[in-house]
Amino acid sequence: MQKIKSPIIYMGGKYDMLEYIEALLPKKFFCFYDVFGGAFNVGCNMPCELIVYNDIEYRIKEFFELMKNTEPHKLDEMIRNRIVEVGLIRYKHDTYYKFRDMYNQNQNPLDMFILCCYSYMHMLQWNKEGKMNCACGDAEYNQFIRGNLLAFGMKMRRKNIEFYSTDFHEIINKALDEPTIGGDVVYCDPPYLTTNGAYNHRKYQWCSEDEDALYKMLNVYADAGGLFILSNVFDHRNQSNEILKKFAERYYVYHVFNKYYINLDNLILINLLSDEKI
Repeated sequence: MQKIKSPIIYMGGKYDMLEYIEALLPKKFFCFYDVFGGAFNVGCNMPCELIVYNDIEYRIKEFFELMKNTEPHKLDEMIRNRIVEVGLIRYKHDTYYKFRDMYNQNQNPLDMFILCCYSYMHMLQWNKEGKMNCACGDAEYNQFIRGNLLAFGMKMRRKNIEFYSTDFHEIINKALDEPTIGGDVVYCDPPYLTTNGAYNHRKYQWCSEDEDALYKMLNVYADAGGLFILSNVFDHRNQSNEILKKFAERYYVYHVFNKYYINLDNLILINLLSDEKI
């Protein structure tokens, strides 16, 4: 598969793990369900006829819809013009915070993406009142991000994609109801109970009840003949995910040791689970 990287830099993004995920895929499949889509690095790179993108954070979903519906060079021009209009400059914190306040008064996907480019560690985070509260960073909309935006946008526009922003129950139930279930792949990369990602502290906080409910649904999906892949972490910093370990007993587990995660969070072991050895 030809890999293209998302312009959104997302904590926990799986671009660097695409080769491991690809190794678990069937040779041919119809639909790929990216249930916790995030930066869309996995779903958009899938070689299939239909991609279902879902993320509970509707603002991120809206940006990818904007990318899908806008010619990439036009979108790049819109971004660069907006940056000039509001006077954003790298390291200029006062302008960043004024722009963040402006965004919170009238939230839109274009401004959200620009804030992501200039925020601390490119973070996207909203508080319980729905206001973006990311601090200013030392980054900007640079040529690297611009190149990803253009290439990813062109790839998206060639794909057949359905966009959703809903609970994982609804997406997996949708996959269960499809007549193509045996020829589809459900991919889940949920928030990790044993790690401390920013997405664990937003409005839709992931908890052990969610974890248990997800695994019960994946069991149902597998029993109905569906194929799934799950990325998660068994152990991290003296914390153990016993719910995951119990669930994993009936499936194939592929341990992935990846330098991206070593650099990010000191020796995290990522596990890929699949319900069928391919």
